[in-house]
Amino acid sequence: MENEFKFCPKCGAKVKANAKFCPKCGNRFIEMSQNRSSNDQSNAGSSQPQNMASGKKPFKHRNWLIAGVIAVIVVIVTVTIASSIITKQQTQAKKNSYDSVITVERKHQKEKRSKRK
Repeated sequence: MENEFKFCPKCGAKVKANAKFCPKCGNRFIEMSQNRSSNDQSNAGSSQPQNMASGKKPFKHRNWLIAGVIAVIVVIVTVTIASSIITKQQTQAKKNSYDSVITVERKHQKEKRSKRK
């Protein structure tokens, strides 16, 4: 049992058969008595893990995915802030135009009153 080895299904590292965790990636191993019969049938005697045998690397594009999510969040925040600023500017412009109309109307009313006297 001391010379027996197994391979980590996550990273493919060679590990002692009685190990509970992979020293390379930290993957926790399931009890071999439960897992051995199903692995022997599925691997047909292969000691390589399935991920490594097929040539696929787990989490290959994880960094791109994280960068994409961050980029989307930044765009959403930027659009929200810009929209808020534009709305405030439009509201202020409407208020200023309303105030100027009121001011002009008051001037006209004062002029009409002064002409009547």
